[in-house]
Amino acid sequence: MSAERLLKVPRKLLYCLAVFVLAFPLFVPLRLPIAISKETKVFYEYMEDLRGTDAHVLIIAMIPPPFWGEFRHLLFAILQHLFLLEDVKIIIAPVFMAPTMALVHQVLDMVSNPLNKTYGKDYVVLSFIPAAIESTFAMLSSDFRGSYQTDEFGTPIDELPAMDGVNTIGDFDAVIWCEPARWQPAVALYMYPKWPNVAYFGVLIAEGYYFATPYIGNVYKSAIWGIRMAAEYQQLYGGPYSGAEKQMDGLSLYHILGIALIVVANVIYFAGRTKQKPQGKR
Repeated sequence: MSAERLLKVPRKLLYCLAVFVLAFPLFVPLRLPIAISKETKVFYEYMEDLRGTDAHVLIIAMIPPPFWGEFRHLLFAILQHLFLLEDVKIIIAPVFMAPTMALVHQVLDMVSNPLNKTYGKDYVVLSFIPAAIESTFAMLSSDFRGSYQTDEFGTPIDELPAMDGVNTIGDFDAVIWCEPARWQPAVALYMYPKWPNVAYFGVLIAEGYYFATPYIGNVYKSAIWGIRMAAEYQQLYGGPYSGAEKQMDGLSLYHILGIALIVVANVIYFAGRTKQKPQGKR
């Protein structure tokens, strides 16, 4: 094929090829390898070390609907891992925005439960706190038990076995703050000064990572952000092949296709130039 003929290849054909490559992982599991970032590995290893320790993990979530696309994958990756850990109690605390409750239940419906964790005994969704972030974190830091009287169904906290032994933020083995970006400093401002021995983690969107990075290694043990890190996290514990990995596999295949097309086009172009090069006089 000459360079001239290559230029005549219909663009629609290339678009169809790109769509096919992007959609292929939706139907055929690939699980292409991904380089695991240090932040994801630290996050995963800490949670994994809680296995069998009767630990309590608090997930504080404030997730506006425009960011559900990324957070659905991030929250799923974390919750699925926690549901695979024996003797780990999961406490979910939605704050500030009521739609967060809907996302939490969407993700809980997606999570597989091979250990048959039961609501109330192994995991709990607490009642929604509609207050502003500053006042919410101030309340939780000073009086966690007083801030939450019931779960989302109105069951008193004292009647939920998962809450046994939990009275303050200091009683949690890990606190995970799920929020898009700009309120990540709330942990450093309100919780860390009062409870510095708790392991704090951040979860946020890819574009907002710089709101968390100043705190990694001092306030936060680690943080993860974006769909790529959700896929990294899932590959570490071998969870179900889900949306984050499908998207990353599609993106990887798309990049491979792009590189292949560039290489082929250049080979054809330079091969054509070589054939057309005039022969010198002998």
